[in-house]
Amino acid sequence: MGITLISQSGTMGIVFYDRISKMDNIEIETLISVGNLAGLGFYDYINHANNDENTDVILIYMEDVKNGKKFISICQNCKKPIVVLKGGRSSIGAKSAASHTGAMAGSDQIYQTAFKQAGVHSVDTIEELFMAAEVFSMCKIPNGNRVGILSPGGGSNISCVDFCEKFNLIIPELSIITQELITKLLPKHAPSPKNPVDTAASFDADDFESIISHMLHDENLDMLIINYVMTDNYISQWEEKYKYSAPIILKNPPIPIIGSWMGNEGTVRKMFEEYIPIFDEPAKAAMGASLIFRQFEYLKCKQ
Repeated sequence: MGITLISQSGTMGIVFYDRISKMDNIEIETLISVGNLAGLGFYDYINHANNDENTDVILIYMEDVKNGKKFISICQNCKKPIVVLKGGRSSIGAKSAASHTGAMAGSDQIYQTAFKQAGVHSVDTIEELFMAAEVFSMCKIPNGNRVGILSPGGGSNISCVDFCEKFNLIIPELSIITQELITKLLPKHAPSPKNPVDTAASFDADDFESIISHMLHDENLDMLIINYVMTDNYISQWEEKYKYSAPIILKNPPIPIIGSWMGNEGTVRKMFEEYIPIFDEPAKAAMGASLIFRQFEYLKCKQ
């Protein structure tokens, strides 16, 4: 999946390029440093990226926009996700931006409203920009905001649920059929698998894989978050198992999968990262799910 990166800071653009180019399964198609926008505007570069068949996602570091109406119009007609990290959002930051690129200070609220109107996804940090690069490059857009959550431990699921609610994602009950199928794979002391699903520290690789498969095909879900909490024992069991089966279950799933990973990594995490975005805590997985849902929501409004 190709990314066009547009930056109003040359050094930031270089650093972003270096970081993203090291990510697995993500490619930088084009890096554009726009400077003070004395000639072309952001809308020109977005239009170019929209017409580039090798670009799937557009990432922008921005300090100001010269022609707001034209920017909104171009973004609304763009077929690809646009993610913006806006610099100069605070009063002091705006002054710094003015001395940096001659950016005109403007109300952050106005910018955020314009981004929403234009279907642009605004992020707050550099790390969130990188997260957006991963999730938009590796996940298809879901058909809604209903999220299934799976983990060997309840704590990570609870954290994930909290942030899903913060990001306006729904945690529905699984279908009765799915619950019955999963119950057969769980230890007796595990809680009822309504959603989220907690395997109660039982992490048999075959059973866990079967649970993933059942959840992926549940009619009540639009996305699946898997919170991997890994110990040395789990890692040793999974390294041989998933060498062969990871591509079968994780490649081209019927609904998007986003993961979080805590604990030992071994070689297993690398295997999984070939197919799904994996972040280092459940909250970030929830945010990733919210980004692709926001794209669905915007596209639906355009119909």
